[in-house]
Amino acid sequence: MRNETPLRFIPRFEFNGALPCVWRENSPVYHVPGIPGILFNYGNIRERARWILNSGGTMREILGIPQGMEIWLDFGDAFVPADSAEEYALFVRRQKENDPLFYAIAPSASHNACSDFVPQFPWWFVDNPPEPDWMTSVAKERGDIPMVWAVSGGSRALCRRRESSTHAIENVAIACQMVRGFAYPARPEIHVIGWGGYLTVCLALILGVSRISSSGWWRRAAFGAIHIPYASGERVVVEATNWRRKNLSPADSELLSACQCPVCERDRSALFELGVRGFRCRAVHNLYTLLALIQALNGLSDSQARVSSMLAGLRYAGGVKTLHSFLRNFAPDAGEGLHRG
Repeated sequence: MRNETPLRFIPRFEFNGALPCVWRENSPVYHVPGIPGILFNYGNIRERARWILNSGGTMREILGIPQGMEIWLDFGDAFVPADSAEEYALFVRRQKENDPLFYAIAPSASHNACSDFVPQFPWWFVDNPPEPDWMTSVAKERGDIPMVWAVSGGSRALCRRRESSTHAIENVAIACQMVRGFAYPARPEIHVIGWGGYLTVCLALILGVSRISSSGWWRRAAFGAIHIPYASGERVVVEATNWRRKNLSPADSELLSACQCPVCERDRSALFELGVRGFRCRAVHNLYTLLALIQALNGLSDSQARVSSMLAGLRYAGGVKTLHSFLRNFAPDAGEGLHRG
């Protein structure tokens, strides 16, 4: 199974007073190169959005986002009053007039027909899918654009439906097949929101997803955890909470010593600090490591080679078990060589 579209990770960002603006090039420690885009939650930037709207500026100008970097905006239904949909639509319309790389996710399925929004295919549509004509009408208005599929393979699905993570991941795959079953003018690009760990990167490669987004890179940092390079898993380096993860081993330390992220290049000991500085440094390290992994995987010839590389790095039994189950059910051709190995 070939994946002609390279996978891109669009990190979800929140203004929480501690998270550094990783896209700003004037920060030598906290700037992460190679970010293809940023995903914001409207509920988190609502006051900033009002100010931007009144000033007549753009998000790109006000926030210092470089040209060529995509800007994605999610309405965040759970965090924004329902009567804010019109305000959101006005803000989106003004941004799109001045920025061709600005993408806004529809606030709900009922708004998908509006040409200002990128349509969403929520994970719960798996149980009650819309008619094919619904998605076709959306596609005809726009042509071939990135298709956002606002679902979560992890926390959101687990909280709302108390499903196992395997079941939630399978729902994502089923929804992906549904989206591609609609009569699109061309093969749609798919953006999965809620994926961004080592395992879900692997699954995104199998499904041929073009974009994934997650806040896991900085949430793990808040829990005191870092990514180990080369898809070797997550390790807790600061006992900030009672989050249960493996601690750093000598083998992990050896892999970490080769990390070239902005933090490790300057002062690797900052990863082990408590407080805001330690959190920021772990977040930058996690994002850099994830982007470097995806870049390396995109350089391989096809999806089977990418999956083989990912499987070699997955060192925790649950992830390998989930991956093999997924391959059997959704990508037997890609998984055939892996099962023999």
